[in-house]
Amino acid sequence: MWVKRRPVTLLVMNNIAAIVALVCGVGCAAAPDTVNQMQKTTPWSAPDQWGPLDVGAATMRWVDARGKPMVAEVWFPAVAEATDMPKPYPPMAISGEAFRGVAWDDRYGPYPLVAFSHGYGGVRFQSLYLTEFLASHGFVVVSPDHTHNTFLDLNDDHLIDIVVQRPGDVIESVNELLSRSRDPEDRFGGLVDGNQYAVLGHSFGGLTSMMVGGGRLNIEGLLARCDSGRGRLCSTLTQLTEQHLEGHQMRDPRAVVTVPMSPGLWYAFGSDGETAPGLEGVQNPLVLGGDADPVLSFDEEIVPSFSNMAAPKTLVSFHQTGHYAFSNMCDLAPFFTDECTSDEQTWANVERVQQQSRTVVLAHIRSLLNGEAKDAPYRAEEWLAGVTGVTVDTER
Repeated sequence: MWVKRRPVTLLVMNNIAAIVALVCGVGCAAAPDTVNQMQKTTPWSAPDQWGPLDVGAATMRWVDARGKPMVAEVWFPAVAEATDMPKPYPPMAISGEAFRGVAWDDRYGPYPLVAFSHGYGGVRFQSLYLTEFLASHGFVVVSPDHTHNTFLDLNDDHLIDIVVQRPGDVIESVNELLSRSRDPEDRFGGLVDGNQYAVLGHSFGGLTSMMVGGGRLNIEGLLARCDSGRGRLCSTLTQLTEQHLEGHQMRDPRAVVTVPMSPGLWYAFGSDGETAPGLEGVQNPLVLGGDADPVLSFDEEIVPSFSNMAAPKTLVSFHQTGHYAFSNMCDLAPFFTDECTSDEQTWANVERVQQQSRTVVLAHIRSLLNGEAKDAPYRAEEWLAGVTGVTVDTER
């Protein structure tokens, strides 16, 4: 069963080149099954449907503990009036289902937290289909822009800094939101339960999520693989040294659930370019990937990322699916790739992939963070069992 995705409307598209950059992608010890039994009063709703709560969105700007200017989007359960209308995400003027300038819904807080990391040349609101959806079910989602790695400021001259700072961007965004939540005078006062959180990421953000979620980098493995020539990004990363990593927080023990979507560079977590024992520390992973991904090869990047992780773990393989189904690229610029416009004999239907993926992501996160038993039938190994066009591999 699947329901149509709530629409995302592109109101203005002033800079086509900037939008195209959104899709660059990367290519150029296991925790218990329930990690935090939190008593939540948010009404349970089926993960295959839009949630019962209105969604608010707000942009945070601050200077973090590293002295770095930061921008992050926050989605949260909200209280909207009948006359309120969804507002766009500046500067793109793309509008989803979120309202701006509204108060958070204090009937059910504090809410569990999710952090999201965008792809190479992406943007903090690139995967609205998922971030807004999670908020409608009672989650708070925080997603930072990774400086010099968004479509607005993409600059490969800073690539080394981008790699080592990305995990810190996520962690500092979580810290900032938690700080504001502890301030009763702040608009987010009391909003977040931040003892533990889930970290999600797409493409380059998938790599970031694996780092934050417990993976341990090993530069030797990266050099062993990238020296053989695997594209522009890999070639640049051969310049990475242990000195570059000093002073940068890469892992966060509070990130107890990890959802990498279209991940790659698994060899950055090994020493020989063939295995990646550093991925064994990734917490409670749910890996999503398309078996026709033209940016990060399913067999060479996505499957090895999953294989090197420790159980419990789940891989959901979407057949005839490429790289961009886990973002709103098809709403932003459907002309960029025929993944968005081809008939289903060539590519899987993007709306169906997004509905299926967000359902299992919600069930995975909520069952682990909230200990919600009702989500069990919606976890990937059960809900997608026998579904045409999807294969699920699970190790418990």
